Amino acid sequence: MGWAGPGQGARGRKRRRRRRRRRLSELEGPGTADMEGQRWLPLEANPEVTNQFLKQLGLHPNWQFVDVYGMDPELLSMVPRPVCAVLLLFPITEKYEVFRTEEEEKIKSQGQDVTPSVYFMKQTISNACGTIGLIHAIANNKDKMHFESGSTLKKFLEESVSMSPEERARYLENYDAIRVTHETSAHEGQTEAPSIDEKVDLHFIALVHVDGHLYELGCHRSLQEVYGA
Repeated sequence: MGWAGPGQGARGRKRRRRRRRRRLSELEGPGTADMEGQRWLPLEANPEVTNQFLKQLGLHPNWQFVDVYGMDPELLSMVPRPVCAVLLLFPITEKYEVFRTEEEEKIKSQGQDVTPSVYFMKQTISNACGTIGLIHAIANNKDKMHFESGSTLKKFLEESVSMSPEERARYLENYDAIRVTHETSAHEGQTEAPSIDEKVDLHFIALVHVDGHLYELGCHRSLQEVYGA
């Protein structure tokens, strides 16, 4: 899904969405699906659900998530401009896990320059990967956003801005206002909510542009990855 300005028409989008009946539960990698502790019901990977979820958290709908159906120019032309974040779903495979581990070890040994402006949090709640991806998208574009008075999401971001990624994860565990809204939204959408214990094999990342660089923020990872300008 791409996060863009004023939304496109829904005609055709609903027809195609029926073919991709996935929930954000399916975005958990092996490292998150087996987490101990809290488990949330997953959100459906559906722009209508995510937009309503964010609205309930007090985000003004002047920005909307929309489906991105492919990278062909014709399909990309359907995405409204400007775009400030992209949420990507893809399958977790053994080959990917090897690649991810090698990349993280390389970054740890060689280092990388990461701007302190990047908002990144880890995941300690099973089935919360989609919600954390939404938080990553919004937190790293906060200057473009408008929030309603008393916004739960704005309050969470302001209170956690100075925390470490680990502290933000623990803070979310105890943030009932987001948890309750998440649970309500998890029962919405075009598909029946799966079992809270359902195991999954897809992953969810956010791509954001911060201080002139593109960052991959995946909550199953131990760090952010920068790809350059």
